[in-house]
Amino acid sequence: MNAPSTSSEAAVGPVPFSVNPKLSITRVGSRAYYKALEHLAPQIRLDLAQAEDARKFATNQDDPVLRRYEAYSQRIAAALQQQPGEPVPLEELVVILFAIQSGLADTVQPRDVSAFLAEGLDLLRRDNAKVLTDIAKSKQLTAASEKGITETFKSLLQQRGSQ
Repeated sequence: MNAPSTSSEAAVGPVPFSVNPKLSITRVGSRAYYKALEHLAPQIRLDLAQAEDARKFATNQDDPVLRRYEAYSQRIAAALQQQPGEPVPLEELVVILFAIQSGLADTVQPRDVSAFLAEGLDLLRRDNAKVLTDIAKSKQLTAASEKGITETFKSLLQQRGSQ
């Protein structure tokens, strides 16, 4: 997908993804994933493909299903962005993907997702660092880690809602 050439196209047109799910993720295959990514990464690929199909086959640009897919794909694109030369550590990538897929960022505007995820990671590092340590050591996403991530991001949502 080509990047929009003007700012007006950027506001209206489809979001160019940071990762092309057809070229990048599928070439690796799920056997190469760490256990923590085994279920998260293929789902991202499927979600992005469904959003692309919804865009292609939509008859009405105001369709609520299309809008939901667009917002979700924009959240994924924002979540997958990273600075060149600064790879995201596995444990942080797992937290980011889990937060997006489990709906913890669904109420956040797509333009604010990157900041929201960064705040959530900071809060997790500060208040529940064991979750990140466990994922980094075991390379797995356990039920305890999922619970810790969920509690941390729900707490962040409450803090943001009260501001």
